[in-house]
Amino acid sequence: MDSSDSDSSVEYENSFESGSDSDADISGMDISDTDELNSDWQRISTTAPKSAPSHFLFLSTPGCTFNAENFDVLDYFQLFFDDDLINTLVTETNRYAEQQPKRSSDVLQLVSVQEMQIIH
Repeated sequence: MDSSDSDSSVEYENSFESGSDSDADISGMDISDTDELNSDWQRISTTAPKSAPSHFLFLSTPGCTFNAENFDVLDYFQLFFDDDLINTLVTETNRYAEQQPKRSSDVLQLVSVQEMQIIH
């Protein structure tokens, strides 16, 4: 059994906090200097890794941030399908139509924003 098999469940992590000096050129260092850099490495287990810390705290109150008392179906639709999304749908629909092979009898008709809004 070689040493690579015995370390299969172990990896290493650097406990050194990166700072402004972390980008320094180490090519000019002698061996004793690089040994000092390696002394910050610690053995970690891949079979029982530490759980990752949360990246942020959720401090918002859930729910609507707008008054939806008098909304109808179209108002709710427009909350999700805003002008930017409709324009993207029109652009990509027309791009797809232009990329398709055409028969000689077909006339390409591009979709407009108004047509897309009627469809949806």
